[in-house]
Amino acid sequence: MSTKDVDDIRPPLILTKLKAPTDFGNLLVRPRLLVDRGTAVAWLSIDAEDNDAERCIKHIVESIRLAAPAISVDTITLSKNKSEQTIKVIFTELINKIEIFNDDVYLVIDDWHLIHNEKLQASLTFLIEHAPAHFHLVICSRSQPSALPLATLRVKNQLLEINSSDLRFSKDESSTFLRELNQLALETKDIQILWQKTEGWAASLQLILLILRTNNSRKEIVNLSNNLGRNHSISEYLAENVLNSLSPETLEFLLQTAILPRLNGDLCNAVTQRSDGRVMLRTLYQQGLFIRPLDQEQDWFQYHHLFARFLQRRLKRDYPEKIPELHLLASRWFADQGQIDEAVRHAMAADEVEQAISLVEENAMWLVEHSFMGALLNLVDKLPRAKIQEHCQLQLAIAWAHCLTHHQQAAQEALDCVARALIRENYPNEQAIRTEARVIAACIDIYADRLDGVEALLQPCFAEAEACSPWVLSVAHNILTYVFIHTYRYAEAQQLQQQTKSLHQKTQGPFSSIYGDCFAGMAALAECRLDIAERHFTQALDKAAQKAGKHSHAAYLAGALLGQLLYERNQLEQAETLLTDSLTLGLEGGVADFYIATYLFSSRLKIVKKQLGEAHAILSEGERTAHKLQIPRLDFALKSKLIKLYLLEGDVKTAQRLMQYWEQSVAITPASNLGIAEQMFDIRELARARLSCVDGGYREAIDILSAILQETIDNSCRYGEVRIRTILAGVMNQAGLYADAENTLLPALLVGLEQGMVRTFLDEGNAVISIIERLCERDRQHQLPAQTSPDFGRWLNNLLAANKAQSENDDKAVPTAESINNTQHLLTPLKAREVDILKLLENGLSNKEIARQLNIGINTVKWYLKSTYSKLGVTKRAQAVTEARRLKILP
Repeated sequence: MSTKDVDDIRPPLILTKLKAPTDFGNLLVRPRLLVDRGTAVAWLSIDAEDNDAERCIKHIVESIRLAAPAISVDTITLSKNKSEQTIKVIFTELINKIEIFNDDVYLVIDDWHLIHNEKLQASLTFLIEHAPAHFHLVICSRSQPSALPLATLRVKNQLLEINSSDLRFSKDESSTFLRELNQLALETKDIQILWQKTEGWAASLQLILLILRTNNSRKEIVNLSNNLGRNHSISEYLAENVLNSLSPETLEFLLQTAILPRLNGDLCNAVTQRSDGRVMLRTLYQQGLFIRPLDQEQDWFQYHHLFARFLQRRLKRDYPEKIPELHLLASRWFADQGQIDEAVRHAMAADEVEQAISLVEENAMWLVEHSFMGALLNLVDKLPRAKIQEHCQLQLAIAWAHCLTHHQQAAQEALDCVARALIRENYPNEQAIRTEARVIAACIDIYADRLDGVEALLQPCFAEAEACSPWVLSVAHNILTYVFIHTYRYAEAQQLQQQTKSLHQKTQGPFSSIYGDCFAGMAALAECRLDIAERHFTQALDKAAQKAGKHSHAAYLAGALLGQLLYERNQLEQAETLLTDSLTLGLEGGVADFYIATYLFSSRLKIVKKQLGEAHAILSEGERTAHKLQIPRLDFALKSKLIKLYLLEGDVKTAQRLMQYWEQSVAITPASNLGIAEQMFDIRELARARLSCVDGGYREAIDILSAILQETIDNSCRYGEVRIRTILAGVMNQAGLYADAENTLLPALLVGLEQGMVRTFLDEGNAVISIIERLCERDRQHQLPAQTSPDFGRWLNNLLAANKAQSENDDKAVPTAESINNTQHLLTPLKAREVDILKLLENGLSNKEIARQLNIGINTVKWYLKSTYSKLGVTKRAQAVTEARRLKILP
């Protein structure tokens, strides 16, 4: 690439697409001069295996980190969850780090034509569309990368397309390259001939340079020129001559290491049985032999992919018998380093299938216990399905991985494999295998909200505890804890988790311990002991962040429960952060309660902020999840919330139609499935009570709610009691039963004071607020019962103040109901903050002035503007204001 070409790849260009044919033509088509200028340039050469989204995205992130160490992003989440949402979370953090880096960053991806994975293509599109202006993506491809948004980038003047004719050196540039830069004494006519023969391809000129360095006599130049005209593949001829000019020792090293996509000294030593691998790699790099460093320290290197393919063909031609041995040596090295994915890949390449299976089987439960379900299932996909059918331990691990990621059918199929294997063969640990299979079956049941028979499935595990691994015992205790929670045995649940602590400590990873903390917190929350619940949830989140990563699956599960509790305590910013993270990731695994916390309380947050369109979107997404994963209790909870939302909007008819459809399509009685069916029945009855009030059916609503209240009291579900008392009191107040309303609400408020509860009362609106106002007045007149503390009146006033502040904030910072409805016409509705910024844009404020007025960072303003432009389909400030006015988002 010439200096001019390098200079062309400058801001504001986002995507530079380089198209060149095969045959080493695009070998040097990389902005190497940018490196000389001190610019951060990350290179990634794609191979066929990079068509896997997890693998390729990890390589993209790592290549950028190697080029700019300050831009470091944890990709551990991808080993557990490869959803598009997970990738967006990782790329969003990457984008934020690039924004903060605040200097040009180039990412060069070579051989993009090998990528056909739609998820990967969509992810790169997301990166292109949201990256800051100082990020530049260079795509080298033999074909048009049609899946990328090229047309949009052309319109925005953010695309530079360089084709094969642009990549060739001119005669003068060829002369400069060979004569001045590399000091070869060549005559003008020699330059003319070599330029014509190579058509100006830089890679071919580089190969010529390597040949002539050893012999630049006139005879050699003439001989080289003559031979170039006779060969079908100039590059292969040149490469062959380069290899023939090397010492036998160097050639042997190149051929032996050609099987390695990435190389370092220790790996090369293991494969070549030498001790000077690091020195050899640096020597090859200094000689310009088509090898480049992958990091600033020059520890890891990579052959150019076309040169590597040439070496591999030569190896296959001359030493085919050595290839399996080389792969096996590489496999053993990677296994010793704990890089099981690469170890398995090389074992399969060596046709050592049993070795590959053993590698996966030996590490399978470690991956499960650390919550790397996706990583395990990826490894399993590399193995021949027929060969692993009778590997009991591996099939058990596969069953765990599928169960814990809500793939119930696949988990059951793995258990069926175990059952068939036990029939065909005798295993010395057969009883332990059968016991573990029963625990997995119990786990499948609780993930499906089926609790009948679960305790019976677990009994053999407890009876033969000595034969079970710490993991199996630990999970069995967690499952039993969950059963206790949903059969109202909250004290037993917490006591059981206290006893299970030592078991959790014996497991290989933190996953079972995190679940145990979450379940203990759920039991404490049901008893309305919020401080204890918060301690458990916080402990679970801290463990997950420290041992599995802040973006790990386990962290989002714990974060959803903690977010629910913080919402109750009106700590809305902290709650929103946790719930948004959980929602953005898209939960893939976990019991129903995790999903309910995520979707239900995320929607409640949006309702508090009067972002009703976003609340609808969250509830719709939750319903899709409930149907996909077959979690009816989640579906019930969301339908009940949706009916309340419709009533809040005044859309009574839609709420009534939904209730009618719900009752006709799903029959439910509390007679079976322990406490789950009872909960579902009460959830729908609560929605029916709310609808009854619309037509003045207060008596019916009071009867329904009184029955549910009595159940919560009988079951010692104190949190549920406070919630139902509050709703019932509101209905009584609407019915004009003011004394009954106050007497019903007062016990709930006393618990609220004790536990720091807020949202349960505020979210029921004016009907409950008016009761609190009357109780405040009674407190001032000393007319409340003697058991109320001196702090009670102050706390009631604080509740009223919080409600008032919320109302005032709604008026100032949240768009009107009309503008919210209008934003629903957008594919993605605008956030309240984005509307705020639009209003300031309309007033002509600069980014700096907007940041100062809203008390946020200027980069945050840029981020919101980029998101707003994308949603409105515009590229400029004036266009955004005009479009917002057209949609009536702005007056």
